[in-house]
Amino acid sequence: MTTNGYPESALEVGVHLATAANDESVGVFYQSPDFNVLTVSDNDGYEDYKQWVYVGLYTSDFLDVNDENNIVSEKISLGQNYPNPFNPLTQIKYEIDTPGLVQLDLYDIRGNHVKSLVNENKPAGAFQVTLNGAELSSGVYFYTLVKDSHTATKKLVLLK
Repeated sequence: MTTNGYPESALEVGVHLATAANDESVGVFYQSPDFNVLTVSDNDGYEDYKQWVYVGLYTSDFLDVNDENNIVSEKISLGQNYPNPFNPLTQIKYEIDTPGLVQLDLYDIRGNHVKSLVNENKPAGAFQVTLNGAELSSGVYFYTLVKDSHTATKKLVLLK
């Protein structure tokens, strides 16, 4: 099947929302093929084109910070990994002010889940997780902390 002269081109374009967001922001990934750059020939029965990937963060600025109903008593804090870029080890720090189920997950640039780093009940406090990227490919990844209805996401880079 061809679309606009390119095979299956409709399947090559897409907008992906981050798998986690909060009340103030959501991450958006947009991929678009460059049909002028063929990366895999059709010798094997399929073709692949260069993909341009755009990453954005959409935020809402309609919250009234003076409205007492918008005050959130619970806080989570997600630190930037260090070192960044890294190879193969990096440290991720996070903090929660109330006990509960904590999930810390790693996603690739397309928003696909790569691995769970934490998925357990934790007491209130500060924590540190070591990410070993030895089995991962070089590239940009996102790590997302989720606790109750609160979410925080940061970007990290693995360079091998």
